[in-house]
Amino acid sequence: MPTWNTSVWTPEIVVVHLGTNDFYAAPTDDTLYQSTHVTFLQTLRGYYPKALIVVTTSPMLSDYYPTDARTNKIQASWTDEETNIKAVVAVRAAAGDTNLALLTIQPQTGPDYGEDYHPTAAPHESIATQLVTLVNSLENW
Repeated sequence: MPTWNTSVWTPEIVVVHLGTNDFYAAPTDDTLYQSTHVTFLQTLRGYYPKALIVVTTSPMLSDYYPTDARTNKIQASWTDEETNIKAVVAVRAAAGDTNLALLTIQPQTGPDYGEDYHPTAAPHESIATQLVTLVNSLENW
């Protein structure tokens, strides 16, 4: 039984933002990441059969940092995460989950990030605008 009682309140939209820490420091086991993420989305769908589930990429990753200490090469973290998340969404769509959307959030740039590359108010506002735009563009919303 989950800590949250899913019958107490039913959201119309669930936003899932997973993967930042999985892809940040070292190459990720793509198969394990994808299967675990798919299972998580299946679980959410079981709790919220009518909700729109929006899966996002992370603005906190990039393709220019960090360097993999084992190979001394720059790790394309953002692209790796995006590739995996697209695959997860495709698996769920192929399984018949039609109330699912992908929001690709580009890596943040410039001075608008805080401690440990976390977004500040300006990037959060941009992300919120992107989410609202996506939802408004979907049929039935």
